[in-house]
Parts: sequence; C-alpha cells; structure tokens
Amino acid sequence: MTTEGVLTFMDIVARAILHQIRSKYFLVSSYAYLVSFDLNEMFGNAMVYIICSALIPVAMGVALPIFMHIVVLEKSTRVKSIMQMHGLKEIHYWIVNMFSSYLLYISIYGSFYFVGKYILELSVFIGTAPGFFHSLNLLWGFNQIGLAIILQMFIESPRTANIIGYTGSVTLQFVCLYLSLLIYNSPFHVPYWTLWIPQMSYARIYFYLSKQCLETKCYQSISQLEGEAATCFKVFTATAIIYPLLGILLNYMRFHNGFSWRRKEGIKNTNYVNSNTDIQETDSSFSNESMISGELKSDVEREKDRASTNRNFADFPIVIDGLSKWYEKEGKPFQALKPTSFCVAKGEVLGLLGPNGAGKTTLISILTGLLKTDSGTAWIGGCNILTELPNVYKTIGVCPQFDLFWEDLTIEEHLLFYLRLKGCNPESERESVDKVCKDVELLEHKYKKARQLSGGMKRRLSLAIATIGEPQAIFLDEPTTGLDPLNREKFWAILERIKHDKSIILTTHLMQEADYLSDRIGNIDLN
Repeated sequence: MTTEGVLTFMDIVARAILHQIRSKYFLVSSYAYLVSFDLNEMFGNAMVYIICSALIPVAMGVALPIFMHIVVLEKSTRVKSIMQMHGLKEIHYWIVNMFSSYLLYISIYGSFYFVGKYILELSVFIGTAPGFFHSLNLLWGFNQIGLAIILQMFIESPRTANIIGYTGSVTLQFVCLYLSLLIYNSPFHVPYWTLWIPQMSYARIYFYLSKQCLETKCYQSISQLEGEAATCFKVFTATAIIYPLLGILLNYMRFHNGFSWRRKEGIKNTNYVNSNTDIQETDSSFSNESMISGELKSDVEREKDRASTNRNFADFPIVIDGLSKWYEKEGKPFQALKPTSFCVAKGEVLGLLGPNGAGKTTLISILTGLLKTDSGTAWIGGCNILTELPNVYKTIGVCPQFDLFWEDLTIEEHLLFYLRLKGCNPESERESVDKVCKDVELLEHKYKKARQLSGGMKRRLSLAIATIGEPQAIFLDEPTTGLDPLNREKFWAILERIKHDKSIILTTHLMQEADYLSDRIGNIDLN
C-alpha cells in the first residue's frame, strides 16, 4: 500500500469512529501533498555554511598570538639585543623572522587544509579553485605576521603577548563575524573602512565563498569575484603587503632613530658642564670623601681632555667623548647617564664601579648601538658609533649580565652563529671556534647543548661569545654575577690570559674583582 493510501484509510477510520461516538458530529478533513526534501542534506549544507563562514576564520586567527609570542620572547630575554650587539642588522632580523614565521604558518595551514578537504570534506575546500583558495589563505599569513610585528612594539612580556594575542584575536574575529553574518548580511555591504582590518576582510571573503558554494557553484577563479567580494579581496591583498612593510619600517625607526612607544622617551640635551666619571689608577686608595677631592677632579679633567683630543685608535681602541643620555620620566627630564669621557688603551682593562642606576649598563648600551646618545660621541676600533655602527659591530664583543642562549644549540653551534654574524672566513671558522673553546676551557664540552651546561660553564660560554672573531674591544657587564668563588676565580684567570691584545670595559659591584682584573678603575657617581 502506498503512503497516500495509508493516509486516506486513516482519515476515513478517524471520521467513522468520531461519528459512531457522536452521531450528531461529522469530521471534515483533508490532506495535501508537499514537495519532499532530504532533511539530512539540508542540515549538512547549513553546517557547512556555518563552519566555512564562521569557524574557519576564527581557527585560522590563532596564528597571530603565536607570532607575537615568538618576537616578544626574543625581545624580553634580550636574545635579539645580544645578536644586534654582535652585528645582526635590524632589517636582516625581521626578514629572517618573517621567513621563519611564514614557514610555521604554512605548516599550520597545510594541516588545516588537509583536515578540511580530505577528512571533513567541506565543499568550500573541495569546490573552490585551489589557486584562488591557496592565494587567499597564504595572504592571510602575511596579514597575521604584519599585525604581529606592529603589535609587539607595545608589549614587553611574553605572558602579556599570549593574553592579548589570543583574547584579542578571537574577540575581534567574532566581532567581525557578527557584523558580517548578522548585521551586514547580503545584500548589505560592510563599511569600506572596516575592510582594512584584515580580520573583517578575511571573514567577509569566507562569507561570500561559503554563500557561493551553498547557492550555486563554488568560485573557480579570482576573476569571478564581483562587487563587494572583489573589493574585499583587493583590500585584503593590499594589507598583506602594507602591514608587514609598515611593521618593519616602524621597528627600523625605533632602533635607528630612537623612536619609541614607551612612556620613557629620550630627549635631546647637549648643555653639560663636566664629566661625572672619575678615573684613577688601581693602586690608589679612595673613599666617598676622596671622590670629591681636588686631586680626583683634576684626574677627571685630564681624562676628559685626553678623550677630546686623542685619535690614536691603534693604541686606544676605545675613545669616549662626552656621551650622555636623557629620558623623560613622569613628565620631567631624567639624566640616565651624565657626560662621560675616557679612553681605554690596547691590552687594558678599565673597571667601572657605581651603584645601580648610575648608568653603567646605559653606557654599554650606547657603545654597542642599542641606545642613541643625546650628546657626545665615541670611537671603537677607529669607527665612530654614530656614523659607522656596522663596522663597530665587527670589532666588539659583549658578555651580558645574564646568560642568553638557545637551549637546544651546542657550544660549537652558538660560537659558529655569532662568528658568522661578524663575517668570518668560512675556511677558518672551525679553527677559530676551537681556539676560543680552548681559551675558556670548554673544548672538551663543545658538543654539549646549552641546557646541559653548569652555571660556571654557561658564564664561560658567554665570555667565549664575547671573544669570538678577535674583537678589539670587549664589554663585560657584571660577568661573574651568580658564580661561586671557585668558578669566579677560574673566570678571572681566563680573562687574565685573553686580555693582552684587547681593550676591555668591565662593570662590576665587586671591589675584589675590580682590583684583581682592572688596570684602572672608574667610578660613575649616581649624583
């Protein structure tokens, strides 16, 4: 019996029963035939539409906080700073960073595409022309990296980068989806200016992709885009080019011209009276009272006069003439480094003493190009730090206060990396690495990874990095911080052996260390 027969029979039986019970009542009924449809197919199409137009943009948006975390982590751990001190150019850093981040993005997108096409078998992945679909999502990678480069300028902590990155990315993506799918659904158009937000243009393009696949046939080429869909793709392509270049430009300006988003901003002040750096021989006794004596004041004046006239860079690789640094702190000028002048001869170790905040690290940051001086200048290896910084990087070595390593790289790999930054001869690089390892007593450990090293070995690796490439000038910023007495004495002995043909500036809080290692001692007065 057919479905229509069953329905007719049930209708007749129902009317007969009702008439039997109530003879005065008659039931008048009928049924109509509707167009049949497949409920499963309708539900499946709806789900595909929701996934493609809503969930895919949200899922692909997680790449932004990953890129932000990588850059902020290198900045907060000062890995980037130490690489710059050894000669890494700002533009090269961002090019390599973009390249490595994009390789990471391609791996994320490749996995995502495989799941969408071959496991979930979504119509947008299957039906849309591969060239168009890949172009769209690869452009999204450039947009994400560009935004990460710009946003990281405002963030100092990796934890903050994760919180802001994930929360902000998901929230913004959902807001853009809400506007695109509910407020400005077809035939309405979103405001043009919102398309310059990559999340909005990306969500809008996916809205048109899924809508096209649901209603007719998926796009087979970019030329099929019309109206707002074409506008979205053009703006999306423009932002993929503009934002990475803008991010690199802003960071370049920040590094080379002192441009900063921080509240503490450098200001120009060239009106200084005298130097606040007192220089004396190590065999002289001195105290707080003697620091203001006329004898030491004349010492300072003599050093200042020598620095202003001395251009014998062969015998004096380090010449500092009136360097100073100002900041604006809470709306008031603050002098982080008062005008400082002195020279360091070849084979000489100058120990710099002074309380925290006196400007020792600021001075080294200026000499290594991390900060711009507000007055004065300096020459290192005969190269002016204001006009010949790339050449300065080839002649200096830096041992920072804290160990800055990649835990999965060996001692040899660290030294090869920094040696190549300085432009070494490839034929002799292994020999140079072995020599430095021998000097710091790490030759038998050179194949160990950084995470396998003890505290003393890590400090010696930092010293090896500072001496790799035969630099003329070495800056040691509290190099024995955290070492036990035995390892500290071993470090001193190594430094004594390697200092004979180099100019070294040593900052320390330890009088014993300054007295043992230094040929001369300078005191940077906080006041």
